[in-house]
Amino acid sequence: MKLNEAEQFIDELLTEVWERADPKAIDRYYEPDLLGYYDDDKINFSDIVERQLYIQGRYIKRQKTIHEVLLVDTKIVTRVRMTAIDTYTNEPLIVEMVGIYVLKNDKVQKLWLMSDNTFVYQKTAADLKGDYEQAQITSMQNINLDNKIRNDEVLKKIRARIEHIAKYENVKLTDRQLECLFYILSGRTAKEIATLLDLSYRTIETYTETIKRKFKCSSKLDLIQKLLPREFEIN
Repeated sequence: MKLNEAEQFIDELLTEVWERADPKAIDRYYEPDLLGYYDDDKINFSDIVERQLYIQGRYIKRQKTIHEVLLVDTKIVTRVRMTAIDTYTNEPLIVEMVGIYVLKNDKVQKLWLMSDNTFVYQKTAADLKGDYEQAQITSMQNINLDNKIRNDEVLKKIRARIEHIAKYENVKLTDRQLECLFYILSGRTAKEIATLLDLSYRTIETYTETIKRKFKCSSKLDLIQKLLPREFEIN
């Protein structure tokens, strides 16, 4: 692949996946056996699909600015700014992202992404480590400031939808399972849910499997599509 081809590929990928949030773009740009990392979290193809649904429901006016595209051996290295409006908070979202892509059959097979919470230019390794630790502390503080999130009108609709469908399908959930499901549909990761509920990661995974079984869903994606409020469904 030549540099101009790499630049075109990244531009098209980010246009379809971020700006347009087209769910069909996932199949066009990512291999089913995708393996990658987002900061420290391991991700796969289904994680990309779930994230796409979340992006559609939460962010509007999505735009990208590609700062750099480099070819290093067989890898595409990018530096990109992602911007949007967060409909939950009505605040602007600005994220600087460094990505490394390995392609197979003109699709992404391996992926590594690092956001500006952990990546800062022109700093020493010690500075970067300090930035990362502070970012983690700030992130946990933001997660624990949950009263604002609970009062958000959008998330109230999500909770109401859960309770409505559970009653309609005669599904009985414990209070903890209801909390867990609420956070899943709110876009929280399993790690964040574990922190919010003061439970272990493994317990959250067990709750998730139980919830999927009760709603007769084979995956988290099925669960999201079934329970997310109608205004957030994909057309």
